[in-house]
Amino acid sequence: MTYHHKLIRDHILESLRESILTGELRPGERIVELDVAGKFQSSQGPVREALQRLAEEGLVESRRHRGTFVAPLSYGEMGEIFAVRKTVEELCARRAAVQMTEDQLQEARRLVESMHRLAEEGNFLKLVEVDMSFHRYVCECAAQPVLLRVWNILTNHIRRFVTISHPKYFPDLKELAATHDPLFASLERRDPALAARVFVEHLELIWRRIQAADASGEAAHAANGAPAGSGE
Repeated sequence: MTYHHKLIRDHILESLRESILTGELRPGERIVELDVAGKFQSSQGPVREALQRLAEEGLVESRRHRGTFVAPLSYGEMGEIFAVRKTVEELCARRAAVQMTEDQLQEARRLVESMHRLAEEGNFLKLVEVDMSFHRYVCECAAQPVLLRVWNILTNHIRRFVTISHPKYFPDLKELAATHDPLFASLERRDPALAARVFVEHLELIWRRIQAADASGEAAHAANGAPAGSGE
């Protein structure tokens, strides 16, 4: 593989991944290799390799004789992912509360303040990005490499789910940003038991909102690309 080929493949991969994670490419939408190759002015080889990588990440799926499609969002799988995430963040928050330096606490504060500013601006996509950055940063500060690797594996699925579904169960962006204030406060107090508890409560709150929206049929429709009440 030439360096130029790898650059093109990686560029296509990053572009497609970002389009899927932000919901620009919706669950169930078909991705046509020839169209993507034309857009990036490349051969189909780098496109095919990029799609194979996305399939390994669980973001697309290949259907025999039909082509490649953006993977649907499974609420069953997301329930499992949130359960794992809750365990990982509970452990990381407990450790981070005693491990974080003053500089790291200031960076965590900056991320929370950024969420509030973005909520005021109504910048939903950037707010989700900073939200995920805050949670990842806490895991980094815990200095637990295995837990961080597990969190990173979940990241793309969590971000896509949150981006597509959040408007249904957290329509008020200011409320969403405010849910992170107790998380930072627990870290600032350097109270490991409190930090573990409030991080768990935060994720449980989100999951309850998701379940409530799913029960009404709204979240499932939103997550898989159909408007509520469409019958699709």
